[in-house]
Amino acid sequence: MEVSHSPTFDWIKKEDLYRFLEQARIDEIEAERDFRDWDRSKQ
Repeated sequence: MEVSHSPTFDWIKKEDLYRFLEQARIDEIEAERDFRDWDRSKQ
């Protein structure tokens, strides 16, 4: 069954998670920085 949000991280949409995971395949450090910046902007 596919869901729109993670049961563990219910505050992150599937599309956003996939975007960061794809970016991490290319550059993990930059993806982590971008994720942290994105997360801070949501608070």
